[in-house]
Amino acid sequence: MKQLLYTLLALFAALQQAMAQEDNTHVTVNVDGSPLESLLTEEQKAQVTHLIITGKLAEGDYAVLRELLANQLEELNLRDADIDTLPAHAFDCTLEYRREERTVVLPESLVHLSDCALNVIGSKCAFLISGIYPSFGKYPYGGGNDEYNLHDTRVPILKLAEGNTRYKYENNAIYSLDGDTLYTPNDGNGIYLASGGKLAMDGTKAILANAYEHMTLPWDAVIPASVDTIGDRAFAEVTTAIPLGKDWHFWLICEAANPPKIGKNTFMDARFQKLLVPYGSIELYENAPGWNAFPISAILPNGMTVTKNAGLQVKENWIAYMVKAGKAIKNVKCYNALGQVVLSKPANSTSAEISKERLPQPCVIMRITFEDGTSETIKLKP
Repeated sequence: MKQLLYTLLALFAALQQAMAQEDNTHVTVNVDGSPLESLLTEEQKAQVTHLIITGKLAEGDYAVLRELLANQLEELNLRDADIDTLPAHAFDCTLEYRREERTVVLPESLVHLSDCALNVIGSKCAFLISGIYPSFGKYPYGGGNDEYNLHDTRVPILKLAEGNTRYKYENNAIYSLDGDTLYTPNDGNGIYLASGGKLAMDGTKAILANAYEHMTLPWDAVIPASVDTIGDRAFAEVTTAIPLGKDWHFWLICEAANPPKIGKNTFMDARFQKLLVPYGSIELYENAPGWNAFPISAILPNGMTVTKNAGLQVKENWIAYMVKAGKAIKNVKCYNALGQVVLSKPANSTSAEISKERLPQPCVIMRITFEDGTSETIKLKP
């Protein structure tokens, strides 16, 4: 009997300990002007995985949140916290690697994110917007100059929190309900690959400020013809995952006949090598401040590509591409999407013909080298 009593007491103690540990993993704290660190027990600091914060956070509380997020938190819920502005570097931390995605529910009262507020490095971290879409300071995801020195930042995921019906989430992007405005295209990897490489859905009229800042884009980044406005720093410091070199390119293709209105530093330190615009719009873009920072070429609706250098023209029909230039062509090489040479054709005149039968689907890169040592690179869709 006594042994049975000891056994029951041991089981009861184990149950209590298990319940305490469970309580310590899911914690709700109302800061109410008190330091967050003083409101968490040592057991909670060591065990908490799901933390709900209400009340008004002090600036020093963010250091506690960063440490918890970096080491163990799976979800931080700030939906009901009294916060209208996240301070600079609020979530500036390196996350311990995990396969599971971390989640931070942003406050419903939030209106602004200060510089580098969402700079997280390492594992995926999803920030859920529960209120209005906030405005951003500089380098919302890190990057920038030596002061920040955060070029290795992995861009976090921005999504809508459950119940936020102010916007819609479509194609890994947040849009206005009518689809006119793109707020963020972020899919969590910093690479947005929509249909045809487009950076917004057809019909989108505005790309919001900071939308693509410090992100990695497809090598042919396409702005739809419907876009007429692009905000401040929308493409600041963008680059591509493709290793740039003599056989690779990073182009911005704008399908709008008239240059969209742009804000301040829209293309600051963007790595685009060339801007491609509709045929007949070259002069408009050359005279548009900000757009004319890049070498400009034109794309014709029928698939012909015209560049100004060397008077180069590439026309296509059902069976071939016809290359013509204003100076002697030495060689034409075509590459597949992996950078492998699939065709090399020498030439000693100002024209060459490339059969489509020998080109791989869905696209290749054509590089035309001239006798004078210069060259041009063009994307084809055989």
